[in-house]
Amino acid sequence: MSSLQLVSTEKVIPSERADLIRDTLWSVFGRRGSQFVSTQWPAVANFEYGNIGDIRFCKLNGSGYGCELSSASGGDGCLEISIELGGTAQFTHAGRKLVQPPGQWTIFDTTRPSAILAPQGSETLILTLPREKLLGSRYHLDDLILHPFSKGYGIGRVVCDFVSSVISELPKLDSRTETDIADTVCHLLRLAIVEYFGDREGHSHREFLTERIKTYILSDLRNPELSIDRMATALRCTKRYLHKVFESEGVSLSAYIWQSRLDRCRDELLDARHEARSVTDIAFSWGFSSSAHFSTAFKQKFGIPPSNYRAEEQNEVVRSFTPVRNAHAIVPASRSVRHTTGSQD
Repeated sequence: MSSLQLVSTEKVIPSERADLIRDTLWSVFGRRGSQFVSTQWPAVANFEYGNIGDIRFCKLNGSGYGCELSSASGGDGCLEISIELGGTAQFTHAGRKLVQPPGQWTIFDTTRPSAILAPQGSETLILTLPREKLLGSRYHLDDLILHPFSKGYGIGRVVCDFVSSVISELPKLDSRTETDIADTVCHLLRLAIVEYFGDREGHSHREFLTERIKTYILSDLRNPELSIDRMATALRCTKRYLHKVFESEGVSLSAYIWQSRLDRCRDELLDARHEARSVTDIAFSWGFSSSAHFSTAFKQKFGIPPSNYRAEEQNEVVRSFTPVRNAHAIVPASRSVRHTTGSQD
């Protein structure tokens, strides 16, 4: 698992603190031009940060501070989840303002500038994640930006407690679980959003169950015995009802399972940390029980056999590699693929 990184100005001479804070903001949040403003000088700021799969997290506190974060450059950007752990922070974003007390969280769009003003004693946890991991078809981003979500009850509390526990245990966790943990965080956040808006709009049951189905699939994705029968029993629904609820996703349950497994295999084939593992080992670790079936399904989805895919991607990395000085990049969102594969009944 990725280790925690700590940057603190406490032992840095005052004349060098501003540059250190600015460089850390650029590195952690990937937004060049971001600035740190302190209400007390010399400023004291502490950044504790790292990655969990494709989620970047940062725990930020200081001696009374303000952060002006510029817009992310290029692409569709990411989303940031800000969880207030202590004190009260004030946010300005997309023409809106929010005073966030402890026990509350909200969402930012990194393609737009934002500002944080926090008094002494404030502690904020910020998650940065690919937007497609959080946004569903039902809710528009403008409905979520700077909306106050409570972590005091329901799934909102579960996800915040889960994230805090993961970060505190990060050095002890197995690196092979990163993808599972990151996906679980995203699914819990989606469930919390559905729960919150559904309670107020009165028609969330189907979407809430859809997210429960995805969460169940995610939790059992490595199990070769995963089936719709097992899912129906666990969720106390009939198979027919599960299929009906999932219709809005535009893909069958069976195809969704196989696509999810293929995506995880693809990610690990591209991950240098798994280069010593065989293609078959990776496939079997994600619920495939036949290397021939995996190779066929992988080629159907990505257009190339898995062994060739890994080799071509490695060669492409070598051909396109150019050293970049002072690069401050957030882990990019995964490429989306629209192909479907076989079925699992």
